[in-house]
Amino acid sequence: MLLFFCSRSVIILFTLHPVRSPLPLNITCMFRHFNQTGLMHVLMKTGENVTLRCWSTTADDITLIEWSRPDLNKDNKHIKTEIFVWRKGELIIAECHQSYRGRVELKDPKMKNGNASVILKNVNINDTGTYESRVGYTGPPQLINTTNLTVVEPAGSTGDEVGGVHLGLLVSLMLVIVLLVISFAFWTFRKCTFHNVTNHPPDKTVVQQQV
Repeated sequence: MLLFFCSRSVIILFTLHPVRSPLPLNITCMFRHFNQTGLMHVLMKTGENVTLRCWSTTADDITLIEWSRPDLNKDNKHIKTEIFVWRKGELIIAECHQSYRGRVELKDPKMKNGNASVILKNVNINDTGTYESRVGYTGPPQLINTTNLTVVEPAGSTGDEVGGVHLGLLVSLMLVIVLLVISFAFWTFRKCTFHNVTNHPPDKTVVQQQV
């Protein structure tokens, strides 16, 4: 079951599906947030494929698409920061960071309407970071947008499943406590009402006068 919410700046997609826990549903959230400067925030689970979006700003023919992650070489400036390089119809694998080779491809190989988006496959925790897209025409490539990707472990993964079960038990326990409180309050109310009726019977004199 899918629940979709959209506004001018936020797109949220909820996926509801059964899980092995005391709770009947598990909620997966793919969160995309756009701001007015072209910055996008994406939240994904490990093992999923994420689309890093980029659209050409002109109608000129694209000769270069370059996706990079600047923080890859923060500790070593000799490490490549490019995760995808497409130049004049060819994918230049040798210029890409080793951990991304074979995991990044064009979303639309024909790049219709200037679509320079790429798909990053099988994301993991180490893929969390900031990604920049650049598109070249006849001159130097231009920065199009920036994407902040955050990758988290799924709820059913090892280590989290225990926490998920604990959370389910906690919620179930809270529901039981609430029901017990309501039941006790109702029982107390009934008991007090019965006690008042028993200890304060109607005045027979008043009843006879009314008759």
